[in-house]
Amino acid sequence: MTAENSAEKTAEKTTEKTAENTAEKTAEKATEKTAENTAEKTAEKTTEKTAENTAEKTAEKVTEKTTEKTAEKTTEKTAEKTAEKTTEKTTEKTAEKTAEKTAEKTAEKTAEKTAEKTAEKTTEKTTEKTTEKTTEKTTEKTAENTAEKTAEKATEKTTEKTTENTHEDL
Repeated sequence: MTAENSAEKTAEKTTEKTAENTAEKTAEKATEKTAENTAEKTAEKTTEKTAENTAEKTAEKVTEKTTEKTAEKTTEKTAEKTAEKTTEKTTEKTAEKTAEKTAEKTAEKTAEKTAEKTAEKTTEKTTEKTTEKTTEKTTEKTAENTAEKTAEKATEKTTEKTTENTHEDL
């Protein structure tokens, strides 16, 4: 073996060993770097996705709960206010209608009773006054007629007697 061959063989072996070591070290470093990057990227993506999903789910749940509570409170308040206003208006209208009907019926009954009592009292008073006046006038007329008739009869009787007595005297 010559020095040339020896140098060649050494160069070959060195190149081979160097290539082997370099390949090994490169593979190690590449794997390490890849794993590191993958882990980092995965963590990033996971965090991003988790945050996204969490935000979405939270928004969903918040919306659901808010809608539920809002609907509940709105319904409660609406029902309360509606009942309040309905009661108020119903009471107002009922009072109004009752007053109207009561006034109407009272006026009707009052008119009816007043007419009845007035007729009764008028009849009573008219009868009383008519009787009074009739009695007065009848008494007056009777007295007048009686006086007249009595005077007439007295005159007649007196004349008759006088004539009779005169005839007797002759």
